[in-house]
Amino acid sequence: MTLSTAKHDWAVRIEVSDNGPGMTEHTLQELFRPFFTTKGALGTGLGLYMSRKAVNAHGRKLEVKSVPDNGTTVSILIPINKRASARRHMAWVIRSRSEYRAALRELQSLSRRIEQRRQSLTEMGFGAREVETMLKPMMHEFASLNADLKNFSPRPRQRKFKKT
Repeated sequence: MTLSTAKHDWAVRIEVSDNGPGMTEHTLQELFRPFFTTKGALGTGLGLYMSRKAVNAHGRKLEVKSVPDNGTTVSILIPINKRASARRHMAWVIRSRSEYRAALRELQSLSRRIEQRRQSLTEMGFGAREVETMLKPMMHEFASLNADLKNFSPRPRQRKFKKT
């Protein structure tokens, strides 16, 4: 495992790399999707989703790059230069629109999965209270995703800079 840092004109990059088995393209695409796990019953599928959400909430960026049989690199970008950061923020806003659409699709998919699971549990003979208890984690995730979408702002914040 390797830890490295680099300073750019607008941000600091912190990277953690390994030389493990890496990830497939499919795993990379699904990596930040809630409830996606490669650990089977041992994983919840919320770790990287919540990590990325926390990093983004602080105006930072979490990236993962991986090559099968060649390892994985996880990077966090931390803006340091306000003027350059504002320019980069515009690029993040454009990217965030596509992330918004992806989150909306995920919300719709999660809604369908909840209804399918509710129907199958009801058909198995579980009562309404039992069904709701079993669906509680999915409903919590639905509420969280829904709140994220409601707070989405496609326009960059206006910032005033002092001339120096």
